Amino acid sequence: MLQRFFSDGKFFCLLLAFDEDLAEKARLARCQFCRAPLHQAHFQRKPRGGSQDLDDQHTCRFSFCCYRCRKRLTPPSFRFLSRKVYFGVIFLLVSAMLGGASSERRRKLQEFCGADARTLGRWKIWWEATFAQSNFWKDLSACLAFISSSVVPFPRLLIRSLSIQSLQESLVGALKLLLPMTSGKGAG
Repeated sequence: MLQRFFSDGKFFCLLLAFDEDLAEKARLARCQFCRAPLHQAHFQRKPRGGSQDLDDQHTCRFSFCCYRCRKRLTPPSFRFLSRKVYFGVIFLLVSAMLGGASSERRRKLQEFCGADARTLGRWKIWWEATFAQSNFWKDLSACLAFISSSVVPFPRLLIRSLSIQSLQESLVGALKLLLPMTSGKGAG
């Protein structure tokens, strides 16, 4: 199911369009320190887990630099979760599917995203420790009526709680909730 969902690249094109919109809004807002115009300072990432058909446009991390004070502004992203190596949606969805997974399902998830068992173990630890202890999660869980901050914040809860009409809408909703973490200001 996952391979079919991601195989044509349409979902990644949607996330790219969202990121382009966020980048344009950030550029137009000017430098937050000196109000000078921002110049393009995009950089390439080498994210894992995406469709094989994705071109360089999908691996470009939008970023800007103030021409006057040289401060960098990297706007939030639907595609990249902070410094994570995998696309954010892959990290989110595979992590959600790991909870209570049989060894066969774990093997299929590893195969799907190209991660080994140790990597998936680190993802679980990140959600349970780093994310669960972050101020970002504490603030977010206080705002979400369906979750208490004492509940382990498995991404499955986020995706299920946002079940709007489709997997695509639920994933976009969960990624939108995580946007503040994507520019390096949330949990690492």
